[in-house]
Amino acid sequence: MPRLIIEECTRSGAHLSYHPVDRFPLRIGRSLENDLVLADPYVSPLHLIIDDGGDAWMLIDLGSENGTFVGRGDKLSGPMCAGSGDRITIGKTILRLWSSDHPVEPTLHLPSPRGFARRAVTPAAALASLIITSGIMLLQQRLDTEKQTSLASLIAGSIPFLTVPLLWAGLWAVAGFIVRRTTRFSLQLLVGNSALLCYLALSILVEYIDYATGNVAVADAFQYAGDAVLSMLLLFISITLAGGAPDLRRIVVSVIVGGGVVAAIAVSEHAESGENRLVPVYSHTLKPLFGKLSPASSLDQFIGESGKIFRGEGKPAAGGTR
Repeated sequence: MPRLIIEECTRSGAHLSYHPVDRFPLRIGRSLENDLVLADPYVSPLHLIIDDGGDAWMLIDLGSENGTFVGRGDKLSGPMCAGSGDRITIGKTILRLWSSDHPVEPTLHLPSPRGFARRAVTPAAALASLIITSGIMLLQQRLDTEKQTSLASLIAGSIPFLTVPLLWAGLWAVAGFIVRRTTRFSLQLLVGNSALLCYLALSILVEYIDYATGNVAVADAFQYAGDAVLSMLLLFISITLAGGAPDLRRIVVSVIVGGGVVAAIAVSEHAESGENRLVPVYSHTLKPLFGKLSPASSLDQFIGESGKIFRGEGKPAAGGTR
């Protein structure tokens, strides 16, 4: 029979190490007397024996405290045969049995060495996105401010928002380093800045939907749906860059966490009835697009122009009367 190779994996299936087997029976457990010693506190000192069964390998549990599970959850209650590719769970340790003649994945081609210019693309893109985000945040602050505000005040008001993608990128960079020994901070920052820009664009779009429809409920529904989709995408991309989880698990976590957070916010905002809200919400409060960027008319000019209408000097609209 071909040689047995035991692969030790993480709970998510990521490879940790290989253990070639030279002789049988193979004793596995936490005790140092075993042929394969596992530093897992949930594994018994003498946990499992793997023996040569001819065409397969024989698994024998040695009365372990937490049991031995084969495949996705079948508990080993007696001697059982296992073949190449089978998964064994003992304690919190995942082992896979491989035959030495088991087919392997095709060899991947090495990418060509990247020069400085190519290596600098991602950090440059992340920096550019941060600058663009800063500019849009300043513009948004300017449009939302009733009074004339200095540039320093606008920058100070934008800083808390700009720290969000930086903190997000730092958090996932640490997670990526723990899981895959690579940070990808620039990519995470680029993703965080892009998400912030999308949130800003969504908020502006929602204001104009509210202004056009005159229906707060429609605008809120659009806002929550957009926030949920953006949150799920942001979380899925960040988890993918950090690595360490299968595709299906990434999708499930992204949908549950991203959608759950938005749903919780929506429920908390609408927990009270409209009559009991301390700050009522009304439609048609939006000013014309970029109206504050055009020169404002003075009060005297407004009164002068209005006086012409009351004195009968203004030109009536076509088909109208004075």
